[in-house]
Amino acid sequence: LDADVPALAAVGLSQWLPGNIHGFLVAMAIRLRALDVAFKKDGTSGILLHEDSTPDARLMALWGAVNSIPTLHIPHANFFVSPGTGDIHSQIYCNHIGVYGKHMADWYIACGVPAERITVVGAPQWDWLYNEEHLPGKEHARRALGLGKDGLVLAYATTWAQGTNLWGEGQPDLDRAFLRVLGVAKKMSAE
Repeated sequence: LDADVPALAAVGLSQWLPGNIHGFLVAMAIRLRALDVAFKKDGTSGILLHEDSTPDARLMALWGAVNSIPTLHIPHANFFVSPGTGDIHSQIYCNHIGVYGKHMADWYIACGVPAERITVVGAPQWDWLYNEEHLPGKEHARRALGLGKDGLVLAYATTWAQGTNLWGEGQPDLDRAFLRVLGVAKKMSAE
């Protein structure tokens, strides 16, 4: 399937892959039937998704497109890959996207989503963090973190490890990144 990924050319692949695909197709058929029933019975007017990249969510977005039912994707996070790459998050299937802010909107525009399909809806769970009255100043942050009044400070804020595909290594990826940041901090004499 992919010569660069030994696990995809493994001996015995034909012993488990067909059964896996069969199970996946049965689950998808059940979801399609549930969508048909829900929309005929309840007259639902749209589909709201937190992503449209996994097979289940992509199926719902594509089903909505085929049936002229609007789909709205409210992403669960920004993505840290270059727009327009082969990454699944760069491939958009929903009619509309409700993004947290300008950075996320710009990212989707760079992926080829027309601006008129994007609406900034904010992120209520985090919006309070941007209230100017509640933001701590640099002096407060330095005191709270036990840092001196002067000197370079590097902040390292990461996300979870990519462990959902054959290319992601999970925790080792995070460990390597953390060690790189520490190395840079030492070279720059940062706190």
